[in-house]
Amino acid sequence: MIIRKEHIVVTSVFIMAVIATILCAIYIPVSNSLAKGVVVIDAGHGGMDGGVSYGNMIEANINLELTRELKGILEDRGYKVVLTRDSANSLAGKKKDDMQKRKDIILKSKPDLIVSLHVNKYQDSKRRGVQVFYDDTKKNKEVGERFQYLINSNVNKKYAGRDDLKSLGGDYFICKCSPYPAVIIECGFISNEGDRMLLNDSKYKTHLVSTIADGIDSMMLSKVSA
Repeated sequence: MIIRKEHIVVTSVFIMAVIATILCAIYIPVSNSLAKGVVVIDAGHGGMDGGVSYGNMIEANINLELTRELKGILEDRGYKVVLTRDSANSLAGKKKDDMQKRKDIILKSKPDLIVSLHVNKYQDSKRRGVQVFYDDTKKNKEVGERFQYLINSNVNKKYAGRDDLKSLGGDYFICKCSPYPAVIIECGFISNEGDRMLLNDSKYKTHLVSTIADGIDSMMLSKVSA
């Protein structure tokens, strides 16, 4: 039997095509499932509403910096990310109107998850760490507790020397303004010297937002498998 060179070439191309098809079947579903994930990141405060502050550290600016870094990480992982605020300005002159515009963005985006980033302040300067808040519905409580567990394990235990912070529920507009799951993450206490140092440390901030992104991955994977 004579095997011609062109037969070998055709056979090789066919085999490569089969291998490529198998690889696509393995990897594409994961990529597509992530690409379908829509996350709204809300940078708290802005404009005349700077939030809490300490010296020249202003919460609104810290929130925006963390939001932009988290956005980049999530987009690299394949998510569609929508920001409620992407500048130092507020969304409206009055607080009520500003919050309404944030709600409008959320409702238009129909996200799988909403994460609102803030910085905390407390009269006791010893209090520190990253804490998660949610509204008082059972669904958001589960999301809040899962985020808090991950943050305690990967951030608070290492940097704040504690892993016992509890997520807390309450009457928070950004968590209750839509039917979509939402959490507020207070990324440290500006009233605590140790947390202030961390919020000025670029490596720490990258670690923090990467942990938040891991939490979002976890939520999305559980949603897909549900």
